[in-house]
Amino acid sequence: DSDAAAVNCDLVTLGFKPADFSSSTKTMNLAADVGAFLYVLGAYRGNKQHQTRTLPQWLCASPSLVKREFLAALFGSADGCHMSIIQDQSEWKAGMGPLKQSCTEELLPLTENYAGQIVALLKNVGVSASMSRCVDGNELSIEIQIEPTASNLVEFYERVGYRYCAHKTRVSAALVEYLKMRGYFSQQRTERCTSATGLLNGHNCMSKDVIADMASSVVISDTVSAVRADGFVGWDEFQKLQSAESPAFVWCPIASVKEIEPEEVYDFNTVSSNHSFFANSVVSHNCPADTPEGELCGLVKNLALMTHITTDDEEDPIRRVAFALGVEDASLITGAELHAPGTHIVFLNGLILGITRSALRFVRQFRILRRSGRIPAFV
Repeated sequence: DSDAAAVNCDLVTLGFKPADFSSSTKTMNLAADVGAFLYVLGAYRGNKQHQTRTLPQWLCASPSLVKREFLAALFGSADGCHMSIIQDQSEWKAGMGPLKQSCTEELLPLTENYAGQIVALLKNVGVSASMSRCVDGNELSIEIQIEPTASNLVEFYERVGYRYCAHKTRVSAALVEYLKMRGYFSQQRTERCTSATGLLNGHNCMSKDVIADMASSVVISDTVSAVRADGFVGWDEFQKLQSAESPAFVWCPIASVKEIEPEEVYDFNTVSSNHSFFANSVVSHNCPADTPEGELCGLVKNLALMTHITTDDEEDPIRRVAFALGVEDASLITGAELHAPGTHIVFLNGLILGITRSALRFVRQFRILRRSGRIPAFV
């Protein structure tokens, strides 16, 4: 449902009618004008396995932001392509399923060229990938494989990600956090090993046992290369750090706490004698407590600590999104419907926008769109 809501949000933003979504078959029926619009942009009609595929020129010449959106939708809608991690002996190795492009034997060279364009787009946004031919019985395909290094997988998730697939995003979130924390752990160990090796080679008076303890029991050699993350918790233990309420969130340890130098702060006075002023549409007042500098010095700090300075957002896009999520227009309902059991009123900037009979579902989908950046954060 959340994926369909994201698609409909984009359609409404572009000025199209929301698509009909079937929960039983997990399919969406797009309006004819949407199909025509996609075709003009370069989409294919029918089974693309038997068609010549190539990326449109406008996409190849677009800014990186547009390329990332295309790649995110491509990997989000494709089968597989999700991140996973397996245990190889004593080491946990992460990887990602390939993006498969099936084709006929006649179209194999052209499909390879198409896959090469996708690999080039990935490289353009900072993600390393390769392609290869795959033969499975009578089926031919080109597989695009994201390089399975930890840093590259993190780059893919943070730079590209998965559009219109909340499941892949949710499953990959904890794994990416695990890779980042393991990389940080390995980096810290490498620095300790380098320091310990320098002390040892410099004929320091400290004993080897003390130096080895500094390096966290890592065998010291004359040269220190990349240090493996031995000693970091395994994936099975790390999963226990996941939030039970929101599996996409992980409890992360604090790396360090540092004191910073004091910074200069400033105060201001008001022109009016009552010392009141508006801050983010809230009437505020100078602190009433007397200070050595006088009663005009100091402001109420709660407002400064807890207030976000926001800008106005247009109401029309929010109104269209709300209607796409099932809100019924207030001008089209009767008084009996408004006060019927199970009916909840939806307000927009203090005015009644409409009603919904599925309040929890509406709020959940609205929050998903807001957290994914589709709706401004302060709406």
